[in-house]
Amino acid sequence: MVNFYKVVSELPEILEKDAIYAVRTGGGFDLYIADATGNTAHGLNGSFITASATVATPRYIYFDLGSKINRYDRTDLARTSATGAWADRETLEYIT
Repeated sequence: MVNFYKVVSELPEILEKDAIYAVRTGGGFDLYIADATGNTAHGLNGSFITASATVATPRYIYFDLGSKINRYDRTDLARTSATGAWADRETLEYIT
């Protein structure tokens, strides 16, 4: 089971096992995932850009990242990235 803790001001001293924390930083937040032991919380590798809009056509899905756009091809599953990074939803790892 995974627990989510939305926007907290800092990571707690005692982490809950397998928990996801959103920690407020400035005008945004950083994400951390506690390991299975609750001893360590790992942050994201690299920056995380949230799409301001998405557009879907029968073949493509476009992700508007402000000055850059990423494209996913539904037919051949190709990823075209203006930012150089795609995050895999299943593993939370960056893929190229």
